[in-house]
Amino acid sequence: MRLSSVLVGNSRFANLEFVDAGCVFGRQSGISTSRFRRKLPDFSRTRSLNPRIPAPQPCQPTGLAAESRNISPLFQPLAARPFAIRESRIAKGVLRPQDLLLLLRLSLLEGGERRSFSQLSGDLKMSVSEVHAGVQRAKASKLILHRQGNDMVNLANLFEFVVHGVKYWLPPRRGQLTRGIPTAHAASPLDEQLVADGPPPVWPHAKGQVRGEALEPIYRSAPDAALANAELYELLALVDAIRAGQARERKLAGAYLKEKWFR
Repeated sequence: MRLSSVLVGNSRFANLEFVDAGCVFGRQSGISTSRFRRKLPDFSRTRSLNPRIPAPQPCQPTGLAAESRNISPLFQPLAARPFAIRESRIAKGVLRPQDLLLLLRLSLLEGGERRSFSQLSGDLKMSVSEVHAGVQRAKASKLILHRQGNDMVNLANLFEFVVHGVKYWLPPRRGQLTRGIPTAHAASPLDEQLVADGPPPVWPHAKGQVRGEALEPIYRSAPDAALANAELYELLALVDAIRAGQARERKLAGAYLKEKWFR
């Protein structure tokens, strides 16, 4: 007697099938059969009625489950379940573009001023969970320090990161001519000192009044946040000048950031 396709009733094991009276094969690689032995049907009574039915035979694990036998016990759970690691854990401590927007906003706080996650969420047009996760990643990257019971931006590390690293981390992505909000050297404070040839760089936006070359912002909500906060707008424009500008523009933008953060 051969049971070719008897599916388990529990939906959790619905992708397993019994073959040759009790031998279990997992269609998903890396699943150990030891977890499902107790789920095997009891053929002992049926076999006593019909001796031709073979006794259940345990299966040998294949794929990652078999390979995990030769791996240190510390890593066997990871080998048996390669997709069990959540993406959020892998990305812990890795900065994201919205984190820079958050850090720029926090750098504007003066003295003992504080902003709750809810207030920052409204300022930056992002969810409270995004703000909280961004703070945690910034702490892991040593861009936010916890001192005297308060979290504060490490301006020295942030300045070094923006001036020397942001152009490689967030390289500029340009687009076609469109209407938008001026940025980089076309926005304050650089627009008073630099006159560039050609169309100005702009963030594409429905409220934009200037026609220029599209420049993707560091984060999708950055233009709306800039329209609501003039100081944040200046910082974002300086960051874009470092990302997308020439040597002179980058030098001037760095000088403005240094003056603003370390005055």
